[in-house]
Amino acid sequence: MTTEVRSKWDTDTGLPDDCDVWITRSRFGTRANYLEGKAPLLIWDVESPDYDFDNGIIWSVGKNWDVSRDGTKITHKTNDPKKRVINSSMMGQLINRLVTELKLDMSKYGDPYNAPMWEGLGFHMRRQKLEMRGGGGDSGVPASTEHLMPVAFLGVNGEKAEAAPAPATTGRRAVRVAPPGRAKRQEPDGDDVRAKVTKLALAMDDETDFQKAAINMGGVSDDADLMNEVMESGDEGFYAKARA
Repeated sequence: MTTEVRSKWDTDTGLPDDCDVWITRSRFGTRANYLEGKAPLLIWDVESPDYDFDNGIIWSVGKNWDVSRDGTKITHKTNDPKKRVINSSMMGQLINRLVTELKLDMSKYGDPYNAPMWEGLGFHMRRQKLEMRGGGGDSGVPASTEHLMPVAFLGVNGEKAEAAPAPATTGRRAVRVAPPGRAKRQEPDGDDVRAKVTKLALAMDDETDFQKAAINMGGVSDDADLMNEVMESGDEGFYAKARA
């Protein structure tokens, strides 16, 4: 497999782009600095060992949704229970990522239009470029955007994480993760980087997806031996050994 290792001549956004987050509070509301405070948003307050999220993470809901007075629910202005958020909204992108791409059974945690259902869930997030369905041209929707997106499910306040279903012969090991409230971590040394990569390997159910995520984690590209282990596929690779 051919991969591209980031050069030191590359630059960063200065924004959180590869991190674990735990959702401590979830609500629907608006932000004055987002479309003049007129657009409904799903707003997560999160804790992370990797970054300070003073402003949380927001997901646009789309047009024609009303937010309840206490911010816990959204309902469509038509009161049609069959209406759903549209794919071009960031909340639509979030749902598609979790259900369609990561193949998680999110229904066990509740109704996504009931904001508190998200509280306590943990995700490994990466900043990614998203192509927006129906975007570009005169649609009013951008052709693409960048946003932090889940790439792996970490679990619920320290309970076992649920990955995509794996073949019965793989002998997957149960994954346990630390709950929210962890102290912010200092710059990791080599052992800390390996521990973080190991956690990522345990949380992801596909070796190729793991490799793509791992090579962009801080500290991996600076350790040639670790990089070689990550990129080695099969039984001798980092992914297989971490999950053995």
